[in-house]
Amino acid sequence: MELGREFLLGPDLLVSPITEAGSRTARVYLPRGARWRQLLIAPSRGDEDQEATASYMLGETFEGGSELTIDAPLECIPLFIRENTDLDSWLTDNYRHSKERKNGTRI
Repeated sequence: MELGREFLLGPDLLVSPITEAGSRTARVYLPRGARWRQLLIAPSRGDEDQEATASYMLGETFEGGSELTIDAPLECIPLFIRENTDLDSWLTDNYRHSKERKNGTRI
């Protein structure tokens, strides 16, 4: 597997597309100077009369300047968000509130 296929989509979202047929892992280099949190997005297929949606989960946090190998199932593109940014805060808050609603906790 080659490094160098990852790219930044704006300053805070790193995308690491899988380009090898049949690959189920990805080697990713995370830029130094920040910590990066894995963003796991799971698509869900809607019923015939519903639109397809996606749900997300925040995964592990990794130190920038490192190379790692992660699982990359077919249905997920490896994504990482820069820690302590507006995008990170928004995703964290929405994820927490979503879990609270599912557990019946008042917001």
